[in-house]
Amino acid sequence: MNLSNPNFNDDRTSDKKESHSMNSPFADSKKRTALAQYTGAGVIVLLGLFVVSRYNFLLFQGIAELFSIAVAWSVFFLVWNTKRIARNDALLAISIAILFLTSVTQAHASTVTAQSPLPHQTQKETLIVGSEQNYPPFATGMVDADAGGFTVELWKAVAAEAGLSYAIRVIIRGHLT
Repeated sequence: MNLSNPNFNDDRTSDKKESHSMNSPFADSKKRTALAQYTGAGVIVLLGLFVVSRYNFLLFQGIAELFSIAVAWSVFFLVWNTKRIARNDALLAISIAILFLTSVTQAHASTVTAQSPLPHQTQKETLIVGSEQNYPPFATGMVDADAGGFTVELWKAVAAEAGLSYAIRVIIRGHLT
């Protein structure tokens, strides 16, 4: 304690209350309103992403990758524009590495979105699925109508889920290419 200081105030609790109320993010109603708006917007965005992920995962993946690309570019530009102030070469190296990894993500996102994330595309042709003759438990049956086995049943389930039309052709073992 410095008792020689004329501005010394022994009532420390009032100082703490004043400094706490001045620094509190909830002190002002404008701050509370802004916080509620940002929180509400965040919840709406997360719920929207959840709904999109349940409706069409490919579209969700594209949105998530574009968001990660935007974040990575923002980090790079922030570090690049503050490199004279920060003078931290490690931070600059990390941001350049993030930028490089983002280029890989950009390449992946461009190929994924080329697959058209819109649902229920109509199929133009019937797929021909080959199955070998009598190769239990994977394939059983000697003719197309009797085709069965694990791989045939798996294909039927996948095709039913994807809404694909197909025809199974039983081929002599060893001639399926």
